[in-house]
Amino acid sequence: MNTFVKRFSAILLAVCLTIGMTTATVSAVSAAVSTGTTISSIGADLREAMKAREKTFTFTYKLPFSNNDDAFASLIEKVMNKAFEHTGDPEEGDYLKYHFLSYNAYATVSPNGTAQIKIQNEYYTTAAQEAKVTEKVDSLISQWNLKSRSDYEKAKIIYDYICSSVSYDYEHLKDPNYKLQYTAYAALINGTSVCQGYANLAYRLFLEAGLDCRIISGTANNGPHAWNIVKIGGLYYNLDSTWDSRQSDNRYRYFLKNNKNFLDHTRYSEYSSAAFNQSYTMDVNNYSPEVPVIIQPDPTALSKLSPVKKGLKVSWKSQSSLVNGGHITGYQIRYSGKSDMSFAKKITVKGYKTVNKTITNLTPEKRYYVQIRTYKLINGRPYYSAWSKYRYATAKG
Repeated sequence: MNTFVKRFSAILLAVCLTIGMTTATVSAVSAAVSTGTTISSIGADLREAMKAREKTFTFTYKLPFSNNDDAFASLIEKVMNKAFEHTGDPEEGDYLKYHFLSYNAYATVSPNGTAQIKIQNEYYTTAAQEAKVTEKVDSLISQWNLKSRSDYEKAKIIYDYICSSVSYDYEHLKDPNYKLQYTAYAALINGTSVCQGYANLAYRLFLEAGLDCRIISGTANNGPHAWNIVKIGGLYYNLDSTWDSRQSDNRYRYFLKNNKNFLDHTRYSEYSSAAFNQSYTMDVNNYSPEVPVIIQPDPTALSKLSPVKKGLKVSWKSQSSLVNGGHITGYQIRYSGKSDMSFAKKITVKGYKTVNKTITNLTPEKRYYVQIRTYKLINGRPYYSAWSKYRYATAKG
């Protein structure tokens, strides 16, 4: 089953006096006080108030319209959209939007057309609950040590955690009074939520890890549902931790999929528009993690080690097998006065057909241990075979 709650907003207009058309000017007075003069600055202040879970937000606005409910509703919608704008901050954007329950907006207008506007907000969580989420998130991010990880590794670590740590909240599924089931708090702290809680937690953790992410709402399995898209390597992919958390045979059935293979998920129009798709370009393929290419030339073996004056003549078997479409670049010899090859010195010999090399300037009457390996240069990087078994001999005086 899927449970997803869309935000409900009630717009109420109380006008004290009839007003005429004027040019709009804006200033905000609220729990987060602003001296700005634009809808953008008011929206930014409202965002901060929402993050602090302030329930009342007020601002003044010189209205450019007369007694018009639709125009007033449009103004409030613009302010709200700015507040919920995707900024990349883990506690803003979709995280704030889908932890927001409802609002009522009121306007009281003076004779000169200046409106005192009050927005009363309701949330799914309290400031104290969000503080617990932040504490837990910070602990997880530190524990995972993600700085050295690839984007794919980060995504997989987070996805594995959610799928293994959160269970679906069937207990409160049909309880409309239990609002916590829709939150990251329920998923992270209580370990159980509905799809909106899964998606909120994924959004928070992915952004904390430096991966851009959005919450997508739509329908799935004939009901309202929420999931995510995440950016890996420049493109976006679908993932549904709610559904994969209930998979016993394949936890990655809905992990990093393209739209074609993300079965039984249909986006609402907000998330399927040309503008949205242009901003969040989906890969036409499922994501396939890069598997490191292991290039290792075939080894060779020492055939003879002959003492010479203050040196050793090293002979080996030619290695003519191909690696990455060509012959090896050459050989590397190392020698040491100790059998564990500590403090060994190395000599590079070019050409796969070369089969001997004399090591000079050795200490007379001293035993030396010698090994050899092959190497192949690819794009300037050397790839080595395993070292051969060592042989030893004593340099002549």
